[in-house]
Amino acid sequence: MSPTQDPVRALKERATQNALAALGYPVPRVLAACADPGPLGAGFLVMERAAGRPLLEARPWAVSRTLADAHGRLHALDAEPLLRALDDDARAAGGGLDRHAVAFESHLARLGERI
Repeated sequence: MSPTQDPVRALKERATQNALAALGYPVPRVLAACADPGPLGAGFLVMERAAGRPLLEARPWAVSRTLADAHGRLHALDAEPLLRALDDDARAAGGGLDRHAVAFESHLARLGERI
């Protein structure tokens, strides 16, 4: 993770990756996450090794199609298990997930603020 990012993002990334892996989406599971910037200067993740070869090496002429297919599969997943995982993770850290913060309308509003 970048030192400019909130180190707590590592915990959100862990919840997201592991929820997606549990749904059968091809992502590596996160084995450990650290939100303390002390050891490496930023929050960080330790993930299992993903099977296969790098995409550009394995399918150099089909990258666009592969990414589009993966994107379609991602958006076809049920969002509820992911939201539950984020909520559980946030509660464990003493907070809770504001589902409004991850809704489409919230992302659209934030984009409008940046433009």
